[in-house]
This record gives sequence, C-alpha cells and structure tokens, in this order.
Amino acid sequence: MSDQYRQRLTLVGRRQHSISAFETLLTEFLILFFCMLVGHVLADFPLQGEYIARGKNGSQPLPATPWWYVLSVHAFLHAAFVFAAVQVAWMLRVEVSLTPIWWLAALEFAHHWVVDNAKCHGRIGYLTDQGLHIAFKAIWVAVAVSHLP
Repeated sequence: MSDQYRQRLTLVGRRQHSISAFETLLTEFLILFFCMLVGHVLADFPLQGEYIARGKNGSQPLPATPWWYVLSVHAFLHAAFVFAAVQVAWMLRVEVSLTPIWWLAALEFAHHWVVDNAKCHGRIGYLTDQGLHIAFKAIWVAVAVSHLP
C-alpha cells in the first residue's frame, strides 16, 4: 500500500492517528460491498421492470420472447454493476486503467443467471435467491480487495 494512499485515508474524518492495514482493508471491503449492494438493488428492482421480471421466467415465458435472452440481459446488467464497482475501486487505488480482475463480472453474470433461473423454475424461493446474491457479492468483494495492490 502506498504512503500517499494511506495518507488520504488517514485524513478522512480528520483522524490524527495512522490507519492500520486491517482498518484499510475493512474500509475498502465495506465501501465496495456497499457499492455492489446498491448496484444489486438497482438492477433487481427499478431497472428490472415487469417485462424483464416476467420475460426471464423460462417456466412461463412471454409469447415470442426467448426467456434465456431476457434472463441474459438481466444477468448482464448485474455483471456491469459488479464491473463498475471493481473498476472504480481499482482506479481510485492504482491508476486509470482496466482492472485485471474484470473476470469477476463474468462470474457475476454466470452466478446471477443460474440463481435467477432456479428461482424462476421454482427450485428456490425469493429469500434464498436474494441471500445467494448478497453472499456472492461478499465473495466478489473479498476477491477484489485481495487483488488490489
């Protein structure tokens, strides 16, 4: 961790003592987790809409609408939010360049597709669906924070 980055974190809240490596790690984890949760709420509720909510359901597909396509668009939106959160964390910590852990967005796409498909087919309920999404966001954050230089 660079001294300049530690100094910036030390100035937050006008704290006069230095921040330990654990405090820095915990702060980054919580901020990134919060950002991913905000993205999840946006993608699952206001940005999903009735068309996507109904269209992604393979057990009751909409006429002339491939359910797998609608589900893929929904999962892609979630992946985009994960990518954006990790990219911003990378840019704030290192430099304006593409994060080398872009593959977390691909994992989020696959995870969200599988979990929502299971929910739509009645294999899991709403609370399990949301619990799995939140748990995997915590995993993505742990991976992302561990990869920050």
